Amino acid sequence: MILPFQAGTPAPPASTFEVCNDGLTVEIIMHPDMPAPIDYVELRFPEGSLSALNGQPLNTTDCVDVTVQPRAGEYGFTLSPQGLEFVLDATPSATLLFAQFGDFSVVDDSPTYDTAQELANALDIWQEVTVDRWQIARGSGPSGTDEVSAAIDAPGTFVLAAPR
Repeated sequence: MILPFQAGTPAPPASTFEVCNDGLTVEIIMHPDMPAPIDYVELRFPEGSLSALNGQPLNTTDCVDVTVQPRAGEYGFTLSPQGLEFVLDATPSATLLFAQFGDFSVVDDSPTYDTAQELANALDIWQEVTVDRWQIARGSGPSGTDEVSAAIDAPGTFVLAAPR
C-alpha cells in the first residue's frame, strides 16, 4: 500500500543537480507553493559515492548530473541516470518526510491496518527491482518522527509503502 498525498497537495517539482565525488552533496526537494518550506525528500550523496557511469569508472574529482522525479500524488520518486553506479560502502540515502501531506485515510479500506499509526509504523522505502516487482530498500526504517530513510543502492523508482 503506497502512501498517497492528501487531496489538493501540491506535487513537488523534479530536480536535477550535480553530485561530485569530492564532497558531500545534500539535495532537499520541497512541496511548492507553501507559506513555509515543507520538505518532501532529502537525498544525501556521501563523498566518494560515485563508482561508474555507463560502465566508465569515475575518479575522485568527477561529477554527475542526477535527476529526481517525484511520483504524482504519492510518496515516491525516480532517481536517474540509470547507468550510474555507487560505491557499496558509501551509498547515497533518501529520507521521505510524510507528516504534513500523508493521506492516512487509506486505512479505512485496509484489512491490514486499523489505525493511521499502525500504517505509519509499517512504512518502509521500497525499490522497484523489475517491472511491478518491489523489495524493501536496504536499511529502510524510521529515521525520526514521520520520516523513513533507506540506502539507495542503484538508480530507479522508490516509494513509501507498507505491506498490504
